[in-house]
Amino acid sequence: MQLAYVIGVATPVSILVNTFWIARIEKERIKYIVLELFDLRSKGRQVYHDT
Repeated sequence: MQLAYVIGVATPVSILVNTFWIARIEKERIKYIVLELFDLRSKGRQVYHDT
């Protein structure tokens, strides 16, 4: 997963998920799942790295 951030914006402005051409579900569903499961704010990412 690749994330792009802008200074002053807490959430990513771009999210790239590479499925390596084997995705069996549509892109919009993948986007929904990623946004629901992961806290992609800068502070949320720090919590994942600290564990």
